[in-house]
Amino acid sequence: MRLARQRQLAILSDIAHWLQQDIALPQALRQLAVEAQRYRLTREAQLLRCFTDNLHAGRPLSSDCQAWLDDDLRYLCGLAAGSRQFAEQLLKFAQLQQHRSRILNHLWRPLAYPVVLLLMSFAALHVIASRVLTPLKLEQGANALPLSMQSLLWLADTQRRYALLLIIVSAAVIAAYRRAAPSMIGDWRLRCQRLGAFCLQRQLAAVELLYLLALQAQQGMSLLRAVTLMRAQANRYSRWQLDYIAEQLNKGQSQVAQLFRPQFLPARLHFRLVAGWRRRDDKRAASVLMHAADYAMQDAANFATRLSWFLQLICYACVALLMGMLISAVMQVMTLSSASVS
Repeated sequence: MRLARQRQLAILSDIAHWLQQDIALPQALRQLAVEAQRYRLTREAQLLRCFTDNLHAGRPLSSDCQAWLDDDLRYLCGLAAGSRQFAEQLLKFAQLQQHRSRILNHLWRPLAYPVVLLLMSFAALHVIASRVLTPLKLEQGANALPLSMQSLLWLADTQRRYALLLIIVSAAVIAAYRRAAPSMIGDWRLRCQRLGAFCLQRQLAAVELLYLLALQAQQGMSLLRAVTLMRAQANRYSRWQLDYIAEQLNKGQSQVAQLFRPQFLPARLHFRLVAGWRRRDDKRAASVLMHAADYAMQDAANFATRLSWFLQLICYACVALLMGMLISAVMQVMTLSSASVS
């Protein structure tokens, strides 16, 4: 069974930290495997032994490790293992992935409280409508009730009828969205992006692509060769972008910002590439692409924060509207009750 993403990144970071202490890679792998076995981290120990066996056999470090590592991490290990900056590159990529996870957490975690409040508001609506408003409607007639009470009864009835359908449709939409983000390409993708879909996924994909290109440029690899190697392990959406880059390189495109599809990188990131690297020069590629990746990561974090605030605002607005309607209905019920008593 494959390790969870965070555990994959953690074990690679551990290897990098040992290498930074001037410990040889084979020795670091052996000692980490012993420690993993000692603490009963079976899958980590198996991965480390796989690395060790590959080193002894003269194979690429991540060969035959697909049972434990994701494709992009296997590719990174195979690419960086022969480099003097192996530890630094592993740490940088692990930090990038951890930052990516934090961005997604900062998007969704703040929504937990307002979503719970919204669900509680709908639960209160159901209770008040079924136990207070419905008996009052049967007693006095629907036309005798104020408009606000009739609206609440209609809303509660709609909730009761279609709640299950709404949950199923929402789950299907979320599943389809998650599946489409790394796979949808072509005109449909561009139309969805113009409508505001996949914005965060696009920015995070740009960060990873720029970083991997920078890493390979540090190895002295040409951009065309790097794009060809990356294409083999990329998802469908990233392959679509890499094919465009390869096409531009084959055409002899010298304006670096024009290597990337306009809809792939935000306008500000295109500007960073133009400002930092006007003409294609593979020797300067690493620093400029890394610089652009850092800007792209910050832009993604800012976008996630704004999106989270917007979604929270919608939830709180719905909660305020529902609670206002419920309080108004309760006060009107009390007024009607006091009038009937008198």
